Amino acid sequence: MGDAYGNGAGWRPDGGLGGLLDELVDRVPGVRYAVLLSAAGPEIGSSRGLSRADARRLASVAAGFHRVATDAGRRLGAGSGRRTMVELEAGGWLFVAAAGRDACLAVLGTGEADPGVVAAETERLAGRLGGVRRPGPPPSPVPPGTAG
Repeated sequence: MGDAYGNGAGWRPDGGLGGLLDELVDRVPGVRYAVLLSAAGPEIGSSRGLSRADARRLASVAAGFHRVATDAGRRLGAGSGRRTMVELEAGGWLFVAAAGRDACLAVLGTGEADPGVVAAETERLAGRLGGVRRPGPPPSPVPPGTAG
């Protein structure tokens, strides 16, 4: 999978985040792609090798899994979903981890990936990314005389 121009550069609105995602792919054996997405689904950035359309598809799937896990946890009194791991029929893995309050990290691994290692590395990077302030609308001002 390459980008829209066929060069495999990945979709990067922010090169800094793309570099962190590339580093995960390069460093962890069996990791193919990584996508940072908002909790609602739109992709924020991806590792190289994914077109924007493919990053969007992976983000949409990951957001759905995260919503299902979060809803199940809340309904069963276990709290929000933090991590989801899906074994794929063709021998791969999809890992989704909350990255702060408003984002998720999706990592697609091959069948050769060690699920424990990939899960741990996904969680580590999700924790790092959870502290990164991503561009978005400014917070609403607090009206004078109210507690903030």
